[in-house]
Amino acid sequence: MFAAVTVVLVLIGIYVPLLGLVSIFFSPVPITLLYLRHNRRTALLASIVAILVLILFTGPLSGFLQGAMVGMIGMTLGWGFKRDLPAWANVLAATIASAAWLAISMLLPYLIFRENPFELMERFFSQAFEAVSKMSQVQGSAQKNPLMALEQLKSNLRLLFPALLASGSAITGFLSFLAAQLVLRRMGHNVKPVPAFTEWRLPKPLFYVFLANMVLAVLTDKVDVPLVKPILLNLNMVLYWVFLVQGLSFAVYFLNRWNVARGLSVVLVAGLLLFFPMVVVTAGLFDTVTDYRRLSAKADKGVDHREGDT
Repeated sequence: MFAAVTVVLVLIGIYVPLLGLVSIFFSPVPITLLYLRHNRRTALLASIVAILVLILFTGPLSGFLQGAMVGMIGMTLGWGFKRDLPAWANVLAATIASAAWLAISMLLPYLIFRENPFELMERFFSQAFEAVSKMSQVQGSAQKNPLMALEQLKSNLRLLFPALLASGSAITGFLSFLAAQLVLRRMGHNVKPVPAFTEWRLPKPLFYVFLANMVLAVLTDKVDVPLVKPILLNLNMVLYWVFLVQGLSFAVYFLNRWNVARGLSVVLVAGLLLFFPMVVVTAGLFDTVTDYRRLSAKADKGVDHREGDT
């Protein structure tokens, strides 16, 4: 039964575009439930059954990859929930599983069809670039920023692949965790919650990692050292997204503190992301190094960080 539910959710994700964006993150939940209520062997058998059924509906490669994603993330989350891991550890485990699946999903087509995954992605961005370029001709300069961003991403696609893999895996792992947490709570399971978004905090040493990365980037700018620049560039991109999220948490904290209406808060946050992203990143760096909200002190005193408004 759980394998059947998994298959239905995956098929919805494939064939129903809008609803599929949501259902794809819920598809590992039945496997997670089997692991949590029974054991690893039962969850693994259900994953294999789901793969076989999906192969019948979608073909060998697509069915295997979709089923593998569900099984890998679902079993990883089940393992974490069964061991009562904290939310951050469970999200990290799901992120690693997602990264492993993404790597397999790119390597397998290459091994079977000799189709270079980077060329496929470059073709995708070329098509997107052309579409945005046509829009910019109609709408004038309003589309210049997306056009430049797509062109830059396209030209650095292979170089930034590790950072893109890490970012995509983190998003998939986090959303899959939230979906599993929601279902498990509804079914009476006691799972550790994600802290309220306004109480998210990064460890202070991460600020020094960011600082060291910037210093090394400046020092090696004129020196051709193999692999150093790509490593620094990928690390910089990952840290940029990390501190952007931290800055958003900091901004939402003040919006809630000042009792700003939810609708206006959404508009202000969207405006910050679209027009002043570096201000948000700077706010995240400031909050990390100063602990302005005194979240570390609250944690040391054992204050319970419960889910709240985001």
